[in-house]
Parts: sequence; C-alpha cells; structure tokens
Amino acid sequence: MKNPKEKHISNTAYIRSFLEDDLPRTLIHSDLFYNNVITNPESGQVTIMDLEEAASYYRIYDIGMTLVGTCTFKQELHLEKSQHLLKAYQHKNPLEENEKKALQAFTVYAATATAFWRYMNFNFVRPSEAKKDSYKEMQGIAMQVRRISVEDFLSLFSA
Repeated sequence: MKNPKEKHISNTAYIRSFLEDDLPRTLIHSDLFYNNVITNPESGQVTIMDLEEAASYYRIYDIGMTLVGTCTFKQELHLEKSQHLLKAYQHKNPLEENEKKALQAFTVYAATATAFWRYMNFNFVRPSEAKKDSYKEMQGIAMQVRRISVEDFLSLFSA
C-alpha cells in the first residue's frame, strides 16, 4: 500500500493535466467544509467563516473543495447532492465548459490536498492520536471521485 505522500504524488500528474492558464481565477475560500458555515434557520442567513486559507486561485478548485466539504459522507461523494449544489451555484455563477471538464480533477485535487494537510498536521505539526488517521477519509474520497467515469461526472451538469 502506498504511503500518503506517494498517493498525493500519484494524483499530481492527473491533476496537472487539467491546469490551464485560461481557467478563471478569483478570490476563493479554499476550505469550505460544514464546520466553516454558520446558518440561521429563522432568518435563512448563511455566514461563511475561517478565511485563513483564502487565496486568489482557480474558481473550480473552490467548487471541488466545496463538493468534498459538503457533499461527501464516509469516503463517498454523493452525486445527487453534488448535482443540487452545482445547479444552485450555476444559477448565480455559470461555469465555463473548461471548468466543467476540469471539476472532477479539481475535486480529486481538493481531497488530495486535504488528505496531505491532515497527514502532515496531525502526525507531525500538531500530533493528535485521535486525528492522525483522518487523512485516510480524504484519500478514500479522492480515489472514489477518480473512479467515477468522466461521463457520469459530467452528468452532474445535466439537471
């Protein structure tokens, strides 16, 4: 079995093939998981917090990270939930065709980057016995997303 660093590196070539200069860049959150969102059910107000990882980067990376952070459960990306999120997003911010084609790779990228961060952080930077293996969840998500056929992934946009 590959160690976390080897798995991270093995996804690099796949991801790199989708990096294009003409992919739109913007200010992104980079870490949109449920624990960074506060909702008020009474008012319907949504507040996004923890802008520590915010950067000017590919917009599609943020969407991939949001799918990883809000549309996964037990190492699996839920396609129906992802489809609803993408439909709502595109209602306000339509994606370009090259972004749609790159989303699967950027979702793998987001899960891989999170796995690597968790591995390094919880095993070396701030060791935590309780969290030291939490990177495995993200590795599983990256592998599962990569196994989805391109046609099935692109079908997320046909709702």
